[in-house]
Amino acid sequence: MVKPLRIKFPQARISFLTSPGAQNFVANWRDLDRVFVFDRKVMGIFGRIPFIASLIKEKFDLAIVFKSTLMHHFLGIPNVWSLNQYLGCRISDKKRHAADIYLDFLRYHHIDNP
Repeated sequence: MVKPLRIKFPQARISFLTSPGAQNFVANWRDLDRVFVFDRKVMGIFGRIPFIASLIKEKFDLAIVFKSTLMHHFLGIPNVWSLNQYLGCRISDKKRHAADIYLDFLRYHHIDNP
């Protein structure tokens, strides 16, 4: 998933926002520059404010949203690619492997898998 983005945008800082459960899965992806972990159970409502403020300071140009979330709305990211909008439904409603759907989604945005 990340390698095609790195090839298309070699100078980009590529970050990933994930939950604690997926943190170990994405932490070792070579083409990622940074992993942000959002743990709503630990942060609580008041812990989210400084977390969101720290993400706003990153000044992201593009958010690629693979799961249903509102986070990108709070960050003021000018460009958003949403998998749910692309599919017209949730990914779990499709009868294809998630990796194939993700790669098709990237191809739709002119990012080819090498």
